[in-house]
Amino acid sequence: MQSLTFESPLVRAEPSWVLVVDGDPNDRMQAFRLLEREGLHATVAENGRAALDLLAAEPFDLVLLDLTLPGREGFEVLSTIRNDHRLSQIPVVVTGPRGDADGMVGSLELGADDYVPKPFEPAVVRLRVDVALTKKRLRDCLVGYLDAMSHVAEAATALTRGGSDPAALRLLARRADPLGRLARVVLDMAAELETSSRRTAHPSRKRQPATSAGGERGDGVA
Repeated sequence: MQSLTFESPLVRAEPSWVLVVDGDPNDRMQAFRLLEREGLHATVAENGRAALDLLAAEPFDLVLLDLTLPGREGFEVLSTIRNDHRLSQIPVVVTGPRGDADGMVGSLELGADDYVPKPFEPAVVRLRVDVALTKKRLRDCLVGYLDAMSHVAEAATALTRGGSDPAALRLLARRADPLGRLARVVLDMAAELETSSRRTAHPSRKRQPATSAGGERGDGVA
């Protein structure tokens, strides 16, 4: 698989993968070629079962799902994705006939992120996919940021209880953003508390003045 090269820096930051699910071979290949021309890498599936097998085996960042699969297979795939905790955060952009209001409303109610009418208009597909991927990237960034914040909070809590876990903060402290600065502050606090604890456990002894055998201070006079 090749990485995406969308305009958005959030999308370009890491490779992204798109799964095209379409029962019509012409539409499937058109979508595949369109996405490839836009700098995307696409993997294709011709039915719902194949799509779910691919989703279970490989990570994808977006699904372009045809609602006109036989029966209600398109809706079933969408429902399965949204009800599977391992897949539920993947954006799903559905495709279907232009003017199919029932299909558009039904898919959005099931949790689709957007609807793209057929026949495909390249500019529309690119825009809808770009928006969906950018939203996912923002959500992933937020989740990662909150997770990192929890590590900082846990370390700060440990400090208040007399302990510390600086090892968990060293990677965060390399960041150049406010979270990295906060992690460095907590690490500095941990180091200061450790130094203070050592001083308390091993206080320095002051040298006592010499005394005579009789208990009086010697002054050097015979």
